[in-house]
Amino acid sequence: MVVFGVIVALAVLLGAIYVAVANWPKWAGLDPGVWRSCRYLGSVDPDGRAADRGWLVRGTGAVAIMENGIRFRRAFRGFEIVIPAASIRSVGLDGGRNPSRPALKIAWEKDGEAVVSRFSVSVSAEVTEEFRNRIGKLIGER
Repeated sequence: MVVFGVIVALAVLLGAIYVAVANWPKWAGLDPGVWRSCRYLGSVDPDGRAADRGWLVRGTGAVAIMENGIRFRRAFRGFEIVIPAASIRSVGLDGGRNPSRPALKIAWEKDGEAVVSRFSVSVSAEVTEEFRNRIGKLIGER
């Protein structure tokens, strides 16, 4: 009976953590109409090497499409990525490991070097495509 109680307590704790992370933009004071909860999958250079500060920056956070570019803020850390609209070269979808849940793939220039960053903005391919189209409008794609 004690084991069952411990399992239930852990399930409740994990559920609370999941809800906190999923609603992070809202309770962190970010406008939910602008910011969207997402997962940052990392950035690589043309040689495939990590172009960010390592695996610790990857993870859950919030992303926003602003008039001057894209901003990603990592949940519970001070880390933020800003991708200026002028430096974005292309935006597309990347099937990766799970083609039914495509990731947003943004090719841009950072300090004169090409970088590709990936974000998972939704489990829905339609929502991810809509997000891709919004960024396409930002950079002037037709």
